[in-house]
Amino acid sequence: LLYSMLRSYRDLCLIEEQKQGLKKVIESSAKVQNTTTIQDYAASVLEQLTSLLQLEKSAFYCVVQPQPDGEVSRALTLAATGDYVDFCSECEFERLPEEVSQRCQQVLKQRSSQHFGDAFILFTSDEQGADSLLYVNFYKNLSSLDIQLLEIYMQNIGLTFENLSLLFDFKETSKELVYSLANAVEARSRETGAHVQRVALFCEKLALLYGLTDKEASVIKHAAPLHDVGKVAVPDSILHKPGKLDSDEWEVMKRHVDYGVEILSRSRRRLIVMAKEIAAYHHEKWDGTGYPNGIKGTEIPISGRIAALADVFDALGSKRSYKEPWSDEEIRREITQQKGRHFDPELVDLLVEHWDMFIEIRNSLPD
Repeated sequence: LLYSMLRSYRDLCLIEEQKQGLKKVIESSAKVQNTTTIQDYAASVLEQLTSLLQLEKSAFYCVVQPQPDGEVSRALTLAATGDYVDFCSECEFERLPEEVSQRCQQVLKQRSSQHFGDAFILFTSDEQGADSLLYVNFYKNLSSLDIQLLEIYMQNIGLTFENLSLLFDFKETSKELVYSLANAVEARSRETGAHVQRVALFCEKLALLYGLTDKEASVIKHAAPLHDVGKVAVPDSILHKPGKLDSDEWEVMKRHVDYGVEILSRSRRRLIVMAKEIAAYHHEKWDGTGYPNGIKGTEIPISGRIAALADVFDALGSKRSYKEPWSDEEIRREITQQKGRHFDPELVDLLVEHWDMFIEIRNSLPD
């Protein structure tokens, strides 16, 4: 009877251990899946893994991306702890300690997870051919339950990484397309150089200084390059005229705002919606004398007020077909004089207060 009771107690403890282990897997997977960047994701993997198995030593997580044209694949170490923190960068396996490097190569060759006594390497592979390795050192031997939990955990990890990688690729592609289109517009206007890149950075800094969130500032930054996309519909004779435009020509030039809004109105994506807003309002003025609608003050969306100041600040310091670049002092004087007239007074104060930072950004991206 006593033996039977002890066996029952052992089974109950095992069931409870399995329940707690599964609970940790679910909780940690949820936390990892809530991350928004690959780096945050990788760091969360190691953090939750440490909690899951009560590890206190060293681990690293890396992805081996296939290379085109037969080039040697390279490992991108996304996160590391303990003895491996120095390898948290793109590197060859040869930079790792020899024993660790050999183990990783062995796992990649055999394409399966392996236990090495003092370490365990988990292997996964996605549909794009990228292999992932999670190398874990530990003080204690892993039980079969520990290994099962790790394998379940890594299945979720691999899927999350694949989704994040795809999302990251889509985001970067979208940004590149925006800048490519914006640069094409600027090239047609013969306003070549880094104008759109500088305006984007100015907008981001002004948005953050104004108190917008990182996410809001990022959207404005990546939408701002399309502020003058409507210029593609303006005739070359007006766009490239070296002198001052006459009244009729000026009316045609002002229509680039409407053209830009029309071009950008066909998408409901957040980035393009913001780009449309900036294109529509960045020529409005604080005192209501701007165009196309003559609205004033806070009737103008903050994105438009920010882009208006960023665009003029950069344009004054750049060479154009109709003018030479202004000096920094001339720009500061003009911006200050237009406070409360052309520009939002609070934004002007922020720009002047952090003047050196904005000048440094401009100088870092010369035409």
